[in-house]
Amino acid sequence: MENVSYFKSIKRTLFNISLKGRTNQRDYVTYKIFEYIFELITFLFFVIPLIVGLFIIICGAGERYLLDNMPSKTDFFCMYAFFIAPLIFIPLNIWFKLAGYCVSVRRLHDINMSGWFYFGFTVLACTVGCLFHFFLFLSVVIVLGCLKSVDENNMYNEYLN
Repeated sequence: MENVSYFKSIKRTLFNISLKGRTNQRDYVTYKIFEYIFELITFLFFVIPLIVGLFIIICGAGERYLLDNMPSKTDFFCMYAFFIAPLIFIPLNIWFKLAGYCVSVRRLHDINMSGWFYFGFTVLACTVGCLFHFFLFLSVVIVLGCLKSVDENNMYNEYLN
């Protein structure tokens, strides 16, 4: 296996939105760590400001608050929370989640399993709840990160690069 930096590994995963092929352990674990760090950043810079912005509007006498107090700092905060942050974080979240789904399916291919297992985990996690969802996906990440690659040509008829 070639020696690739972590940033090149993440870049290769972000620009390989495909369910075909295989992904090795290092690329999978590196991308999943990157994805979870981005989720934390999204929570800090998108979700929390959105909640605080809603709180400011509700506590400030509803929608009249924004119209009556335009030059204040809270309006800039609300503008960021409702208009600027969604333009940044929603498209990035869609792209990163799609890449995360694809890298997980390719990792399953690498251990000679079907990508439909990941779909099953997703459906199960969404039906049971958010807390179980977190622990289920964390356990899937740990298991897929620890399993060794299949060295020979497997049923997906592709060798690992």
